[in-house]
Amino acid sequence: MDDTLINWRAAEAGAIEAIAHSHFVPAGSPHAEVVRVYAVILDETWETWRTQRKWVYVTERLRILTERLGLQGLDAQAMGAQFHREAATRLQLLEGAMEALAAARRGRRTALLTNGRPEIQRPKIERFGFDRAVDFVGVTGELGAWKPDPRAFRLVLDQLGVRAQDAVMVGDALDFDIVPAKRLGMRTVWITQSAASHPDADLVVHAPVGLLPHL
Repeated sequence: MDDTLINWRAAEAGAIEAIAHSHFVPAGSPHAEVVRVYAVILDETWETWRTQRKWVYVTERLRILTERLGLQGLDAQAMGAQFHREAATRLQLLEGAMEALAAARRGRRTALLTNGRPEIQRPKIERFGFDRAVDFVGVTGELGAWKPDPRAFRLVLDQLGVRAQDAVMVGDALDFDIVPAKRLGMRTVWITQSAASHPDADLVVHAPVGLLPHL
């Protein structure tokens, strides 16, 4: 869902910009340094997930950010709540998202599989109507298995009654979506803004609209 159907990275960047201006800059930390250090922490968060399967949530990331910038008196919980409000206001559908979902569903079974806690992901799913646009929604915090664990994919395939070799996985993350799906025998579509290719991606498009000629 995130950065496959909606612009999560852009929304997150905007939320951090807002928090930097409202909290960190008044506390004496330059805006550019706040953004730079947060980007490092976010990269570390992804690496921690890849290597340890442990996710560092935004409130903890903001607490770490405060410590690394040598600041005191900032409330990470309050900033975390603001982060989610700010990000929500910036979320938008990627080009062709709903059209691609509708086209994919014609004569086929479809599902959404997204990593995250239900209290974070379900409001986004309901806001954009993804729960009505597919036959099944799998939130990994509810399923008990998180991508790239093959169990997460199999749970969704079982819900649809579809074999892996008859399924297509569409996603933005090579290591969470494309590579594990290909290992299970699924065909794959990689959504990426880059000009890159990958041997496990059967098709590369820049936005969901790029799927329409293939559906």
